[in-house]
Amino acid sequence: MFLLCLSLFACAESVENGGVVDAGQYIANNNSAILDHQCQPIITQYQELLKGLSSRDTAYIANTSNLIIHLNDSLASLKLVSDSNLKKIWVDGLVNMNAELVGVLAANTIGDDKELNMSVHMTGIQLLSLLGQIGYKEHTIYVFNVTDSKSEDGYTWLGLQKITKDPFHSNNRKEMSAVQVLQEAK
Repeated sequence: MFLLCLSLFACAESVENGGVVDAGQYIANNNSAILDHQCQPIITQYQELLKGLSSRDTAYIANTSNLIIHLNDSLASLKLVSDSNLKKIWVDGLVNMNAELVGVLAANTIGDDKELNMSVHMTGIQLLSLLGQIGYKEHTIYVFNVTDSKSEDGYTWLGLQKITKDPFHSNNRKEMSAVQVLQEAK
């Protein structure tokens, strides 16, 4: 009876707080102080995108998405590292993130909340993948996940604080703890 209660509690806890997120692989050996520094404005603007999503401010979402796209385009064209493999990872990651941001803009324009949530979720996944592959370590990146009936794996987002509020469900203002830390992903 005790084991049954314990397993039910564990299942309820998992559903409420989200699950473990597949952060891909964190490759510490790829770390470059130059790339770490260049990620700061991307991470800052991504946080602004989450703020716009939380308030469902379509103009703010559009402006922030466009700003990140232009920022990523500029960063992709700079010669920041001499390692050709790391440069390819960097450029591919920025391009992939921009592709998801185009989806954010499209969903935002037509007013489809489900698609907007999914596009912001996928933008976060691409940023998470990029940060992991370049071995980002300038700041601790906390990974959050919340379950949702409209998305099988829920929604994932990144933050610089260990506790935050769910940006995907503006009616759920309860604070949430991170489910993972990027730098600990294996």
